[in-house]
Amino acid sequence: MLTSYYIILSFLSMVFPHQTLLQAEDNWSIRIESEWDVLGPFPIQAREQHYLSPAYPLNLSEPIDFARSWPSSYADNGKVGWTKADLGPDHTLNISFPQIRRVFWNSLRKSEGWAALQHHATLRSTLTIYPPSLAVQDQPPRLFVSLKQGSYFCLRPRHQSFSTFVPQWHAGNIYDLETALPIPVLLPFDLSTAEPTKFDLFVSGDYEIRLFGDPWARLSEIPVLQLSIDASFRIDQHTSPVVRVSSQDVKCDFVAGYAFGDYLGIGVQSLLGWWSVKNIHAKSEGIQLSLPSTVDIAPTQTRTVPILVNQDRPFFTEHLSFELVLKSDDASITLSVTLPIVHHTSITYQQGSQVVEATYLSENAAPLAFLAVSPSTPNNHEPDPPILALHGAGVDIIGNMREMWLNALPKRPRSWVVIPTGRTSWGLDWHGLSARDAWASLDALKAIIDHFEVTEVPTSYKIRSNDKVILMGHSNGGQGAWHLASRYPDRVLAGTPPLRSSHALSSGLISNYSAIPAAGYIKSGHFIDPVLRSILESSLTPDDNDLHLSNLVDVKILAIHGGEDENVPVWHTREAISGLLSWYPSKSVIFKEDPRQGHWYPDVLNNPSVEGFLDYLNNGSDENFLQKSFTLTAANPQECGSLRGWSIESLKIPGRLGRIAVHEVDWHHLRAETTNVFKLRITGNTKPMQVEIDGQIFYLDGKHEDFVVVDDGTRDWKIHAPEGQARRAPPGRIQALLSTAGLISIVISDTDMQHELSAALRIAHTLKLYHRLESEIITEGAAFQRNHFGTWGSGNVICIGKPTSLFVQDVIGKRWTPIRVSDDGFTVADHSFSQRGQALIASHPMDHITFMLLLVYNDLAGLERALRLFPFRTGIAVPDWVVLGDGVDKVGAAGVLAAGVWANDWQLSGPMTWFHH
Repeated sequence: MLTSYYIILSFLSMVFPHQTLLQAEDNWSIRIESEWDVLGPFPIQAREQHYLSPAYPLNLSEPIDFARSWPSSYADNGKVGWTKADLGPDHTLNISFPQIRRVFWNSLRKSEGWAALQHHATLRSTLTIYPPSLAVQDQPPRLFVSLKQGSYFCLRPRHQSFSTFVPQWHAGNIYDLETALPIPVLLPFDLSTAEPTKFDLFVSGDYEIRLFGDPWARLSEIPVLQLSIDASFRIDQHTSPVVRVSSQDVKCDFVAGYAFGDYLGIGVQSLLGWWSVKNIHAKSEGIQLSLPSTVDIAPTQTRTVPILVNQDRPFFTEHLSFELVLKSDDASITLSVTLPIVHHTSITYQQGSQVVEATYLSENAAPLAFLAVSPSTPNNHEPDPPILALHGAGVDIIGNMREMWLNALPKRPRSWVVIPTGRTSWGLDWHGLSARDAWASLDALKAIIDHFEVTEVPTSYKIRSNDKVILMGHSNGGQGAWHLASRYPDRVLAGTPPLRSSHALSSGLISNYSAIPAAGYIKSGHFIDPVLRSILESSLTPDDNDLHLSNLVDVKILAIHGGEDENVPVWHTREAISGLLSWYPSKSVIFKEDPRQGHWYPDVLNNPSVEGFLDYLNNGSDENFLQKSFTLTAANPQECGSLRGWSIESLKIPGRLGRIAVHEVDWHHLRAETTNVFKLRITGNTKPMQVEIDGQIFYLDGKHEDFVVVDDGTRDWKIHAPEGQARRAPPGRIQALLSTAGLISIVISDTDMQHELSAALRIAHTLKLYHRLESEIITEGAAFQRNHFGTWGSGNVICIGKPTSLFVQDVIGKRWTPIRVSDDGFTVADHSFSQRGQALIASHPMDHITFMLLLVYNDLAGLERALRLFPFRTGIAVPDWVVLGDGVDKVGAAGVLAAGVWANDWQLSGPMTWFHH
């Protein structure tokens, strides 16, 4: 068997454009020209590039006119043309648009604000692939591309007719995530072995403040877009078509010989063909390893294989060795794995905190890691509540920024500090699945500690099942602290027993509440219809912290911000506190504005003020009375918890805000008024209570845990009778697909395998890169089998297909939504969409747990437009369903043909539905 190897060309081919790493007669080689053409800048909103064509304003189905200019409000005379850029000595493209006057950027900031500096540019170069002079390769090379801090790239073959070209856009590593893998590019044709093959390489360059910062931080007025791109070949011969990818491994430390977590993860990539990981053979004694399930891997896909760890005795070896057995239809492969192990003698009965890396298996069946800092004083005193510490955007707590973040956090004598990853260093801004990771890391630590023998763990190390948390975070983590505290106030230190009066709690039964956000931000189109804009932006409302500030009635807050923050202006925290005090003027909020400090300073969270605040919380509060009135707000009930036991289960009009205003009349009488609430729940009532809801009186006997009522549509509330399992409620936004309860399955057609496999692999790559979400790719034949035998898992499903796809027809044929398909196209209600370039992206019901994302397209151009709207980042405005036309390429969201939020029964919602007329 021959060997597989890489020819890594990286930036050497760009720095020296007329040289290649290998001579052409030796093997395949790549050259990327060092001179780039640049078109821009164009004003753009932070996430608008997902609607616009990444090549905006170009049409890549036409030749490029390099003498032409295009309208842009940034330039003198309102037009911009092509300029040039070269790779610098550090292999980075720096795009700064010197033709835009320096004074303009400053005046733009003054008139339109700091975010107006965000802009888009289209970049172009030439990529040439040279064949070997001798046909020594049995297989053509596979092309892999790495794009850092660019949003999209595509390749346009020079020899193909432009009029028939449909660009396949690959999402770049825009956050420069530390464990990113190169993107496999499936070329639509065989490379020539007789002559070089030339491609136009296009990159969408988008300057976002969160990525590149305010230019003022570099003492400049001019924003500079920085990105890098490299390319490599992987030549697959008859060697192992499956390889290890150690950057995707997940491992835990061992404490006193036992794994600090039940799972490991091993990165495996298929270079060629479809493979299944079927078995595991442990080679190290004293430890048992097993696979919880079979892991299927598509061609070029990378999966992290979960491995369950069981021990009946301690394990002290420095390395853990085992073999993975993979099978395809006609072959079997064994991969040998050796993992280095970090050992801790003990985390108990010794002074000083220890940092331990732990693991757990996420709902998505992906092993995830987090850090846990032990209490510094082991003793048998009662433990203090744990601290959940949320890192900022781009902070790799497992890798090179671990020590920086650890040193910035306080060490507590009787509190664990739980440091989740949010799945990746950027995650989903601590919303959705990143929020779930934060809570799951806390639950996992409790389970791990409970696993150890009681005699080995002092009382101060315990995490009790009813323990609430202290939230703290910096920057994006500070925003995350606002977010988690205002969505799950009863989980923050510490939820008050619901339905008890302030008088009953005045004797000291009130637990404390706390959140310590530092440098957190708060959020408060020229062509788009305002009704359409409101429907699209309803998908962003669940993330808006300012709309949920009413939920912080009981949360004690120490807000921290540098007075000269160059990244997140101090205005953000001031505005958040102002909004909170508008809801509750008598509420006590501590604001620590540190003069002359910027966005990051090492003692932002580790200082005497924070230590004093934590001591104050843990020693008891001097406030003995809760506010008698509070308001619970929920934009999406599926992403919110309870407040004093009250929760909103569903809304009358999904997509709009729901609120419950509660007032304590006396110690056994509560009065509530609702806005846009269809179903509400009250939990934990422990004594007889009179509850008045919109003037209707109910008597609670205090013997039942849950009390649920629904509005029959006339504000006549009725006690909700439990039903059997029904289809889950509509998610309200496509982004909810990421908060999956299991493995994501991607279904592609049997008949359009080439293009849909490319689409599925790009989605799978994006899920893995941005969120460490595991996905499997199956054909519609396998999907039909799962339908027939009821063997779908607990994860959400993505279905890609034309209206003629048999599986698409079967799903839509159930008539659970107003979507219909025919050979000519698709319809939503009585609106038909049969033109070229049109596509539908929509949520569709499955069962009480999962839902399906439909990507239905009329042609390949439509499929590419739908793929751009896959919401792998926050801020991509995609509600329950959207119909796209070719207009989005030029005017962004204004080119949407229809959009809406489903009603509770998955039908059209009149107030939240829009069609282009």
